[in-house]
Amino acid sequence: MLLVYINFSLQFYIKHFYDNLYIGGKVDVSDYTPVEPEGITERGDFQIEYNKDGLLLIKPKFGNKTWDIGDEWTLTYWRRHGEPNQLFYFDYLGPFTYAIKNRGKCLEYNSSTKRYIASKCNYTANQRFAFIRTLDEERSRTF
Repeated sequence: MLLVYINFSLQFYIKHFYDNLYIGGKVDVSDYTPVEPEGITERGDFQIEYNKDGLLLIKPKFGNKTWDIGDEWTLTYWRRHGEPNQLFYFDYLGPFTYAIKNRGKCLEYNSSTKRYIASKCNYTANQRFAFIRTLDEERSRTF
């Protein structure tokens, strides 16, 4: 269901439930840039590309990098190479709620470091995400 939803969307935002923030960050600052949480005005626009195995590359709409699980399982922006640490999939958890996974681990927001990491899945609020297509949809929903 999510794949069809995103497939028809030119861009989308990713909101995590912990601290009511969005995934964003500075895309073109350096080769290795941690993905950071942002408020609604600085949130990142994302697109996906499918690989031959049905896994997903997640990349900013603007910029030439892609998501990459780097050192110490930290989510970063890195140049595209298509290896397993750049391939993601989504698990549906409930209405408007998904887990973002890489190699069996769930993407999680760490509020103390203000970073996203891949860790053991427990599906708590800091591992739950919503995909938002437009500002109008965002305003009409309560998470």
